[in-house]
Amino acid sequence: NKVVKVTSNDKGTNIDALNDALHGVDALYTYEPNLLLTMCYADCVPIYFYSEKHHFIGLAHAGWRGTVGQIVNALISNIDFDLNDLNVVIGPATSTSYEINDDIKSKFETLPIDINQYIDTRGTDRHGIDLKRANALLLENAGVPRDNIYITNYATSEDLSLFFSYRVEKGNTGRMLAFIGQ
Repeated sequence: NKVVKVTSNDKGTNIDALNDALHGVDALYTYEPNLLLTMCYADCVPIYFYSEKHHFIGLAHAGWRGTVGQIVNALISNIDFDLNDLNVVIGPATSTSYEINDDIKSKFETLPIDINQYIDTRGTDRHGIDLKRANALLLENAGVPRDNIYITNYATSEDLSLFFSYRVEKGNTGRMLAFIGQ
């Protein structure tokens, strides 16, 4: 759950070729204008943060590990304004068709949110999980007003004509680019 503040010095990083400058980063944010933050996804949850009032934008990548590691909280800890001024959009990601086992479910049980609101048990060692909902609950728990959180209904695993899905396409897929700028 590595979060990095991006400045104008970072413009162009990883545009022409990938390098290690931002390797392993799960969230980016900036207070500077004229910057575009980008990340690639293929089922994980893209989470967009913005405050026009405070000239703030952020972008987080939340798969199951990032959600358990509370990447949204890690990014929010870098915000120096009232969370009532923060808006969050939770973008297209896999649907509740995404299943986890008991071991992974036990990791979610340590979070400070009600597991019954985003995980349903389907059988022995089989649980459907809604990562978009889990991240929304984490954001609410951290103090972001519910009315400031928008969750898209789009699911990467449900419409392959619009999205790539790593799980459905068994790894033989492209990636989608999430971006936010100011």
